[in-house]
Parts: sequence; C-alpha cells; structure tokens
Amino acid sequence: MLPEYFAIVAVVLSLLGGLSYIIATLKGETKPNRMTWGLLTMFTGIAFFAALDGGAGWATAGVGAGLFNVVLIFAASYVNPKAYWKTEKRDYWFGLIALVGLLLWLITDNPNLAIVFSIVADVSAALPTFIKAYKKPNSENGRSFVVWTVAQGSILLIIDDWTFAAYAFPIYLVMFNGALAYLTVIRPKRLS
Repeated sequence: MLPEYFAIVAVVLSLLGGLSYIIATLKGETKPNRMTWGLLTMFTGIAFFAALDGGAGWATAGVGAGLFNVVLIFAASYVNPKAYWKTEKRDYWFGLIALVGLLLWLITDNPNLAIVFSIVADVSAALPTFIKAYKKPNSENGRSFVVWTVAQGSILLIIDDWTFAAYAFPIYLVMFNGALAYLTVIRPKRLS
C-alpha cells in the first residue's frame, strides 16, 4: 500500500486527463454526448458524497477529481457545436435509478446503496458513449481514458481499509475508463 498522500498524484493525473478531454472538446475534436455527461455528473456526485459519508477517506479523492472533470466536460460541451444532446427513453430510467439510490441513501442512511445505484445508473448512462466509441473511436479522446484508468488504479493502491464505500466506485472507474481506453486507443490500432 502506498501512503495516503499519493492520492494527490492520482488527483493530478485525473485532472490532466480531464484537461486533455476539455481541450479536445473545445477544439471540436471530441464530440461528447451531453446527456451522458450530464447524467455522469449526477451519478459521480452521488457516489462521491456517499463515499464521503461512508468514511472512505482518501479513496474519495479520485472520485472527487472525476466529479470535477465531468462537471467541466459537461459545461465545455455547450461550447462545442459538434456536441449533442440526445435524450432517449432509457435516459429517464437511468435518472430514476439514480434518484431511487439517492432516496434509499437518505431513508436508510446506507451510503453503499447509493453507490450501487450510482454505478448501475452510470453504466447505463455511459452506454451511448461506449457505442459511439466502438463505432467512431476518433470521436472520443482516448488519451484521457488511459490517464483516468491509471489515476483510478493509483487510488486503489492507497486504500488500507477495504470497505465497499472506499473501493467500489474507484474499481468501477478503472473498468469503465479501461474499457473506453481499449475502444478508443487499442482496438483501432489492432484493426488497422
């Protein structure tokens, strides 16, 4: 296990990945789906505050940096004329899942329920981005997903108390970003 202050390195890496994605968005190179990034903002926020409530300590640093990133990416998407807002029926269901998780957290005072619902809703909301990355890998910023995978993986190295609140969302983010890194960086190279 690494010292807890190593979380600062993970946060810096995460913010650098976010900066890369934001710059690519502002230049029009990356075309984020506003619905996905808006929902990711909500779900990451719920997971961040639930992890804090669950006593996750330094493990929340990476999720907090991720929350900062998704908020700024969502905002930057409004500057990019190539970004789009595509609302589908399922998006409302994902939002409902997140709200149920939030309500269960408030009623039961169990932050783990909020984290589980946030992960389920987050995966669901990200499906349009996964499909887009599969079909058009150049429409996403693969460098950011690689950096975010490393950043969240670093967070896992500082966890000393392996509670669900501490490890659940960081592990999910490693898998989420790793899958998108594969679709946008590795897979296109293998196909060429």
